[in-house]
Amino acid sequence: MEQIPKIIHPSWYEDVMPLFNDDRMKFIKYNLLPNCQFLPEPNNIFKVFRMPKQEIKVVILGQDPYPTPGHANGLAFAVNEGIKMPVSLRIIREETMNSLGQYNVQIMTEKWPTLENWERQGIFLLNTALTVEKRNSGRHLKHWKWFTEEIIEIISRDVRPIWLLWGKKAQLYERIILKCPIEGNKVLKAPHPAAEAYAGRKAGFLGCDHFKKVNRILEQINRKIINF
Repeated sequence: MEQIPKIIHPSWYEDVMPLFNDDRMKFIKYNLLPNCQFLPEPNNIFKVFRMPKQEIKVVILGQDPYPTPGHANGLAFAVNEGIKMPVSLRIIREETMNSLGQYNVQIMTEKWPTLENWERQGIFLLNTALTVEKRNSGRHLKHWKWFTEEIIEIISRDVRPIWLLWGKKAQLYERIILKCPIEGNKVLKAPHPAAEAYAGRKAGFLGCDHFKKVNRILEQINRKIINF
């Protein structure tokens, strides 16, 4: 069996053991990554899986990690503390404030861009590729696609969370979610946050009200709402 990184919570072990034995994972580990400069750091590649599986309330599906050194930290859309926020994250923060109608205390802190407060409350920040070539976005997407599909199917089957699919590339994975015959998965779709920067702030992410809708759904199923 391929060694499972220590950062992965034991609740995932049964699910990921077969994936780490897969030849496609071995290709990533022994052929793809050793032959390029990649992000994030090796110990953060599987960082999102430190969350116990059954604690997941919401899944936000990103694309691949930021290709700029110092930005990628293993959680979709998040950056390390002290790093200037990329455009996607700035737009996400703006929509959070607009949707909730007030300046949340967490938003006003330096640590908000790490999104670890979201993670602690059950938001699973999954990129569809867990690595990226330095300064070359998208190069690893095809190599992680199979892994992402397996993880999405596992979460859909076992957890049935709220899914936030932002942008057409994330929405391509809706078919995997809908394969699950068990009711409970809720899907909210919107344009990608970064699209606002290229569409005169009229792309449609701003005003989607996803954060308010998430808490409304959580209230309906008697789960604790999220302090965004």
